[in-house]
Amino acid sequence: MSTEILVYGGCVSRDLFEVIFPNEKPKNYIARQSLISAATIPISKPNIELSSDFQKRMVIADFRSSLFSIFTDSPYCTDLVLMDLLGERLGVLELDGGQFLTHSNELVRSGAKETLGNHRLIKFGTEEHLSIWKISAIQLYKTLLQNGLVEKTIVLDTPFADFDENHAPMKKHMGQNSDQWAETYKPYYDFLRSLGIAVLEMDPALAIGSSNHKWGPAPYHYIPEAYDFWADKIQNHGA
Repeated sequence: MSTEILVYGGCVSRDLFEVIFPNEKPKNYIARQSLISAATIPISKPNIELSSDFQKRMVIADFRSSLFSIFTDSPYCTDLVLMDLLGERLGVLELDGGQFLTHSNELVRSGAKETLGNHRLIKFGTEEHLSIWKISAIQLYKTLLQNGLVEKTIVLDTPFADFDENHAPMKKHMGQNSDQWAETYKPYYDFLRSLGIAVLEMDPALAIGSSNHKWGPAPYHYIPEAYDFWADKIQNHGA
């Protein structure tokens, strides 16, 4: 009997899933959809031009604000909700109607951003973004609670690496080093903890980038030992 896992967030959660469950596929994988976008009113979908079917599906799902409805699909058959907040770093676009979209690279490349009319970027880490995000996080908690998923949800606190396994410096991501990213993310993780959602940290000594990661070098593409560490923590979580 397969394990029913929902994966939400970025590549860290998806890569970790493959470490823990190498012979399975997630029940669902939702990416490129910030909590703010997930909690907004769905937006009419324009024509999305992307060569990757996966990226196209994720942009369409972002327009549809699909996340919470997925949580309510056979929730009591779900064994684990594994998520990270990597997608939040992209910020969100606020449209004239008060709706939001994730400011993803895929949205920009699709050409759909040019069809949105008047909009403005709300950057991750600003007081405005955090304030709106907290409202969305409360909606997330209520959705998880209503569907018996709070105790089955684990959020990964994903540190950014400054160096790879060869001690070569990683390129600053969006102009920030690991300490700056940690400071920016901290109030988001703290708020989830205050709601009673489990947030698991990595051993700081394992926050090392991998020079030969399958997705290429990035400060959140770690050495194998980092995923093994998290896999062990998750498998023993609540034991």
